[in-house]
Amino acid sequence: MSAAQTDMDWVWGFFISFVAIIALHQPEFSIQAVLIGSRPFSSTEMALLKLVTGLLTSLVIFAVSGALIRRLSKGLIWAVLITQLLSLEIEWGFSLGAADFNELMVRFAEEAGVIVSGLAIFAYMAMRPKPNEPAS
Repeated sequence: MSAAQTDMDWVWGFFISFVAIIALHQPEFSIQAVLIGSRPFSSTEMALLKLVTGLLTSLVIFAVSGALIRRLSKGLIWAVLITQLLSLEIEWGFSLGAADFNELMVRFAEEAGVIVSGLAIFAYMAMRPKPNEPAS
């Protein structure tokens, strides 16, 4: 893959993931609204649900980005991860303020889900055979 393709993967990755994040935060398409809604949960349950929400949202954004760009590159993965983490930080106002550990756990659970999905995509890329390498 040429350097120009990698650079464009970064640019398109940022743009597509930004648009996908905005679309997935609309009430009609929100995974968080489906999983959590307005029901009360304990802080541990809420942290787990936020982690799953971050994971699923991230995988949807990776799928949309990969389908539109038609290839999965490291540049695309980094662009999507950075965009998602920045959007979550902007959503929380870049604050670390939390009353206790449980609130802090809920605060960072969605970001942990995004990071786990990124690691899973990187692991998938490392395990898949190269285009000129025969499958064993």
